[in-house]
Amino acid sequence: MKNKSNKDMRLDGVDYRIKDGKIKLGQKYYTAKQIHIFSILFYILGILIVLISLAIMPIGIIFLLLGVGIIWFGWSYSHFRKILLNAQTIHEQPTQDTTSEYNYNEENLESETSINSKVKQSHSKYPFKDDEDRFLRYSYYDVEVKGFGYQNFDITKLELDKFVTFDFEPDNPYDPNAIAIFYDDQKIGYIPRNSLQSMVKDYSDGIEHQICGFISYINEELNEVHLGLGFYSKENKNLDVMTCKLIKTKMKDFMGNSRQDNLAMAEIGSPVELEYSYDSDTYIVNDDTGFELGEISKKQSEKLFDVIGDTKPFYAEVNDLEMDDDGNYICKIKVWYR
Repeated sequence: MKNKSNKDMRLDGVDYRIKDGKIKLGQKYYTAKQIHIFSILFYILGILIVLISLAIMPIGIIFLLLGVGIIWFGWSYSHFRKILLNAQTIHEQPTQDTTSEYNYNEENLESETSINSKVKQSHSKYPFKDDEDRFLRYSYYDVEVKGFGYQNFDITKLELDKFVTFDFEPDNPYDPNAIAIFYDDQKIGYIPRNSLQSMVKDYSDGIEHQICGFISYINEELNEVHLGLGFYSKENKNLDVMTCKLIKTKMKDFMGNSRQDNLAMAEIGSPVELEYSYDSDTYIVNDDTGFELGEISKKQSEKLFDVIGDTKPFYAEVNDLEMDDDGNYICKIKVWYR
């Protein structure tokens, strides 16, 4: 079996290859900087054409479609740039069971620095253990610290795997739900303004729940910092778990996108959603943005439906992601339920 770090990839129907810090699109190799420039130019050109088309409607409809298409090219190039940057800095992580507990010791802290010494990536798996009844319920590997550039903090002083703390700012004039992140008692930024805010708040009681956060990614060139977050709960001991290998992963989704292309963007530990199809009597598995990854077999779907139906709560995430000898992704997920 080949793992996901294989450099022959496909995205949105476009084949690409990564080699020596460059990405091959068509017949040429490009650097991340060149891809970034192309992306900006496509965005600017597309927006200008859209604005012109709106001014000459209705005959401008063709130009409008052209502008939207060019903007889409800009969006695609920005994704290729992100893939290239990740490939330069992130090595394949060993597959681990995210429900396992970890003691805080040196054996669990495996960090790596890429050839570019200004970019560092952690391989830690939430080295936290409170008691025998608490289990890892949710995990996020790549949470960007928002507003880091405004804190006047020297990024070179950050260390991978070092824990951070959180403080609520209900009097924050911009966001009453703001949650500040502290490193060695110094504010370095904020939790993103989304559902993570409520999760951090809910899991900060320190009694039934606990949250563990640490520095997982440092990019000195981009002045960017990410966190790893683990959400622990005593409740998970009472949950059952099912491992499911996805089927029909070579089909297209309802929007005409290749499920294999969608799997190329998935990561181990990423949350997924299940949607029961009464036509096929199977659960369709979507990533957290709604793109289809595959389906759970009819036999396992029947078992799951008897327990959770299409309304009862559950949690599911990508547990394993590999590539077979033909270059197709094989994906397994885990589903926790009562």
